[in-house]
Amino acid sequence: MATREYAPSKEAAERVRAQLEYDKAVSDFWYDHYDELLARYPERYIAVKDPLGDYQVVATADDMLGLIDTIEAMGYDRDDLELKRITASPPAVLIWR
Repeated sequence: MATREYAPSKEAAERVRAQLEYDKAVSDFWYDHYDELLARYPERYIAVKDPLGDYQVVATADDMLGLIDTIEAMGYDRDDLELKRITASPPAVLIWR
C-alpha cells in the first residue's frame, strides 16, 4: 500500500487563504491609518473595532494589561478587536552573533 502525503482539504485551504487575505487587509488598515492614530493616541495601546469597515477606537490605555482589562469590562471579546501599541519609536532590533 502506498503512503499518501498529507494534503489539506479544499475547505482547509480556503480557510487559510481567507485568513491570509484578512490579515493583509488589517495590515493595510494599520499602514493607511497609523499616522492619524499616532497623532490622536501617541504612545498608547489602542483597541480598534471593525478595522475593515467604519473603524472605531473603543479603548486606550498606557499598557496592554490595562487595555485588556478595559475592553473586558466593556464586554468586548479580545478576538473581535485589533489591539496595537501606537508609537513613533522604531521597534528595538536584536542582533545575535
